[in-house]
Amino acid sequence: YEKAITDYSKAIEINPDYAFAYYDRGNVYQKQGKYEKAITDYSKAIEINPDYAFAYYDRGNVYQKQGKYEKAITDYSKAIEINPDYAFAYYDRGNVYQKQGKYEKAITDYSKAIEINPDYAFAYYDRGNVYQKQGKYEKAITDYSKAIEINPDYAFAYYDRGNVYQKQGKYEKAITDYSKAIEINPDYDLAYLNKGNIYYIQREYEKALENYNEAILLDSEYPTTYYDRGLIYKAKGNIEKAISDFEKSADLYKEKGNQEWYQKSLERLKELGNN
Repeated sequence: YEKAITDYSKAIEINPDYAFAYYDRGNVYQKQGKYEKAITDYSKAIEINPDYAFAYYDRGNVYQKQGKYEKAITDYSKAIEINPDYAFAYYDRGNVYQKQGKYEKAITDYSKAIEINPDYAFAYYDRGNVYQKQGKYEKAITDYSKAIEINPDYAFAYYDRGNVYQKQGKYEKAITDYSKAIEINPDYDLAYLNKGNIYYIQREYEKALENYNEAILLDSEYPTTYYDRGLIYKAKGNIEKAISDFEKSADLYKEKGNQEWYQKSLERLKELGNN
């Protein structure tokens, strides 16, 4: 990165009105996480070329990363005004709307991105996420399935389709999707966790344990996995291991400031006679 910055800076020194150089240097700063420097460079590129749609778009991306959602929306909207077929700008504005809970606006933007680019797997996936949040499960499944059709290695899409199937009580389909997500990404701890949850519901405790253990190997700081594994040990009558897991989940929930589940972990310990 440093050599690229040096080269772009040299180009700007030679030609102070070189908008592309400011834009590209801004991209490097964004990759480095130097967001204020990136914004400065994108803004300079826009000052030189007020119709620079890419610069508005990428400045919007930085604002989104900073949680400055209204500024991000303004920049994405300006990029779209300059280039009405800018699918990425619709998609990322949709992401901001989704984060804000403005689901209908998000769906509109994802749909527009798909209209411009019918093979936009990310747009199908994220529209599916909105439908899932709205409880429109069949629409969510349709969108996840389309994303998978476009990109058969889309682990997130398998995972989230599995989540919808789980909510619908279609457990075998959910297990199949979680397993596929794991096949694509063997480090997908949440897929192991949720597959374990289904086995717990089905009272297949050994299979549940196997999946929870894998999830913990991949992420030893995620409290929910310890809590859920504690439930298995409790059901199996292994009180000592159950207490150990609920103590661990309580500690981690407390560290993360999750008071509700910290208290639930303590309640489980109290049930087991451990105060």
